[in-house]
Amino acid sequence: MMKRSMWALFFTLLLVVACPTDALAVFQLSVSPRRGGQSVRFESAQPGAALRNEEVSIAVTTDRAVQYRILQNVYQPLTNEFGNTIPPGAFFMFSPSNPLGTLRTQLETPVSMGQAQIYTSNSGGDSDEFFLVFNIRLPEDQAGGVYRTQLTYTAEPVNAQAGLSPSTTTLEVRVEINPKFRFEIKSEKGVKALDLGKISRTRVTADQTLTLDITSNVGTTYRIFQQLTEPLVSVEGETLDEGTLTFSPGGNAQGSLSAGANTPIPVSQSLLYTSSEWGASDRLSLGFELVPDKTQKAGLYRGNLSFRVESNSPFVSQEVINLPVTVEIESIFSLDVAFDQGKDLNFGLFKTGEEKQERRVILKVRSNLGEPYQVSQVVPRKMTHSEGAVVAKENFQYFTSKIDGSPSAIRPVEEGETVIYSSDKKGTPEELIVNYILTMPRDAKAGSYSSELKYSITTL
Repeated sequence: MMKRSMWALFFTLLLVVACPTDALAVFQLSVSPRRGGQSVRFESAQPGAALRNEEVSIAVTTDRAVQYRILQNVYQPLTNEFGNTIPPGAFFMFSPSNPLGTLRTQLETPVSMGQAQIYTSNSGGDSDEFFLVFNIRLPEDQAGGVYRTQLTYTAEPVNAQAGLSPSTTTLEVRVEINPKFRFEIKSEKGVKALDLGKISRTRVTADQTLTLDITSNVGTTYRIFQQLTEPLVSVEGETLDEGTLTFSPGGNAQGSLSAGANTPIPVSQSLLYTSSEWGASDRLSLGFELVPDKTQKAGLYRGNLSFRVESNSPFVSQEVINLPVTVEIESIFSLDVAFDQGKDLNFGLFKTGEEKQERRVILKVRSNLGEPYQVSQVVPRKMTHSEGAVVAKENFQYFTSKIDGSPSAIRPVEEGETVIYSSDKKGTPEELIVNYILTMPRDAKAGSYSSELKYSITTL
């Protein structure tokens, strides 16, 4: 009898040790994307595009009557390989579910950094399930790249003394924004060329504006370089002096410009522009101006202006954009005549004998032919009284002078054609002053005296 009782007691003790009551408790959190796997993968998209909703099922399975809650932890924002982030509030969630417990994300809720309680079970701690719907509003200027983050969900008892261990799972989130880079240059006329037009007597300055449109979301800095790869040369081989063609950057650039107003076009590669840190889109304007020297020879000048973009982004093309540059300098060969008093050479009234009057005529030669020329004075007839009296040549004289030069010898105004100025071999334009001196003798016949005076210019 004694032996049977001992065996029975021993068997009972074994059952107690091998089958504790807590071993049967179930408390499990599951997070399952609707498309399968363990991550939310948004479709590839362009900046500003509307993405398709991504759904995630969150369920808690439990057999304990213990109230619990679900926490969401976000340790970093959606960040790409360049360090760009999607701005706060652009990543959001909501839920169309009506679970047994209280869901705090039924309305649109930003997926914010840190920890947030998103759900609390009913007081009975029943198993429950609901859906979270995620989406992202991509800004128009969002940098391209693959953006990633992690969402960690933890189910834990509301009362820490309940004796249940928390259940945790992590959800990967990924969205790829297609990088895009486009660089376009156009003139005011919408063509890909810098046509400066024609230089003439009335248009002494040639100008044109280029617009640089950059569409970019590469997420890293890019730089634009400018260079006059082919200097402006005419058909005859004439070149423009360095520094004749200048530019002035303008517009509300988002990045930084490396040149100021009236900067000469560089003949070697020179930095023009550096984008913002994230390589944002931008629009620049470059106003070009050409003021040739007055001695610049006439002709059609052609050259080439190049732009190159440089970046460490693989999405930025290293292509060089070449723009033809043209300007026509019209042939100019003319003589402007101006009188220092009135519109003609009028010596006025002589009241007493041996009076002397002086007058000036200003002759301005305009020439870009690059050829020597001469200026002549033409006197068809001597200065004569209406009744036939003539002023002697020793009484009507002239001398010439340049603005920055010494005067010539005094000579009589001869009847016919007289060369009064010869240019240098280059035909440099000149401004010449012809000084006339009229002396009337005491015995001069009273009345009016007149003649004609003309000027001509010819190449040699």
